Amino acid sequence: MSTETKFENFWAALEQCPYDLPVEIKPHLLIALKGAGFFDTPTVAVTSNAVVTTSTKTKKLSGYNVFMKEKMAMFKAENVPSGERMSKVGALWKTLSDEEKAIWKGKADSTAPVVTITTAPVSSTPKGPKKLSGYQLYVKETMPIVKVKDAEEAIRLANDSPYGLGASVFTKDIKRGQAIAQRIQAGAVCVNDAAVNYLALELPMGGWKESGLGSRHGKNGIRKYTRSQSLLVTRLAPKKDLHMFPYKARTTNMLLKGIKLLYGRGKRD
Repeated sequence: MSTETKFENFWAALEQCPYDLPVEIKPHLLIALKGAGFFDTPTVAVTSNAVVTTSTKTKKLSGYNVFMKEKMAMFKAENVPSGERMSKVGALWKTLSDEEKAIWKGKADSTAPVVTITTAPVSSTPKGPKKLSGYQLYVKETMPIVKVKDAEEAIRLANDSPYGLGASVFTKDIKRGQAIAQRIQAGAVCVNDAAVNYLALELPMGGWKESGLGSRHGKNGIRKYTRSQSLLVTRLAPKKDLHMFPYKARTTNMLLKGIKLLYGRGKRD
């Protein structure tokens, strides 16, 4: 089967999706799938005496499954925005009585699909190399290793990221490791460990930059579930606000000097 035929079958299957897909995305999607290697065929050696077994399983649908499928199709036909359809389906389902839900359950019992699963064991000693698709390579766990000339470059590259949840520094020099850790832009940095911070429940831990707001554990982890309020009461209030219409330059200057005297830093002039 050619790549184009595979893609057309893939696109036809997507049309069953309850969400709208713009047709303009079709050529770009094809290019992206080709580049990622989704159409590559893995090559695996199989012995000639492999046994193919076929088993059949029946998947029972619930009444809600059938109800959801029908209503999602209806909302799609009515051009209801895709992001609103699921919430509408859920709201409609809650309005049904037990008798009405029983009717949908009966429809589900009468339309339960049958799924056929075919398994083919392969030889334990492949004769040739196994070729992985681009998708299989993508989902493999990877750990990039970057060689740097010194600690300064390591710190610069580590901080050159929009994220900063956690980091680790490994070294025989504990004091130097701590000094480097203090310069890493991350919410939690471990020295000679990768995840020991998760055991320190009394230690606040949160993300920096785009890795999230707030923190968990410690006092801050409790305070994020509370709301703070500032309450100020003036007991000896003058009849007129010190700085209000009509403004006077002399009053403004006096107030500025008073604020600078109380809260300023450096020379008071």
